[in-house]
Formats: sequence, structure tokens, C-alpha cells
Amino acid sequence: LGTGGIVLPWMLLSLLLGNWPRAVGLLVLYLVIIEYWRVDIMLCRRIITSQMLKMIKCIFLNNT
Repeated sequence: LGTGGIVLPWMLLSLLLGNWPRAVGLLVLYLVIIEYWRVDIMLCRRIITSQMLKMIKCIFLNNT
């Protein structure tokens, strides 16, 4: 069960019950979590790609 499986139903329930501040807070929380996840994946991909290119260079050029 991911973040959306908990936060989104909680947010919708808060909206239905008229608790707007909590619903907005949960929406902001959800957006922050999603953005963190997206940036984390981007950074990991960049690091892994950089390390792979260095490894390939070392293999084919016999450099360390």
C-alpha cells in the first residue's frame, strides 16, 4: 500500500466531512512526497549513469 492508498482516501474523507484545512494539508503533504520521490529517482539515475560510464571507460581503456 503506497502513499496514495493512505493519503488520498484520507484527504477525500476530510473533504466530505468538511474539514478543509486538513484536506489541503494532506494534499500538500502528498505533493511534497511525490516531488521528493521524483527528484530522488532523477538523482539516482544520474549517479548510476555516471558510475556506469566511468566503469565502461575503465574496462575499455584499461584506466583506473
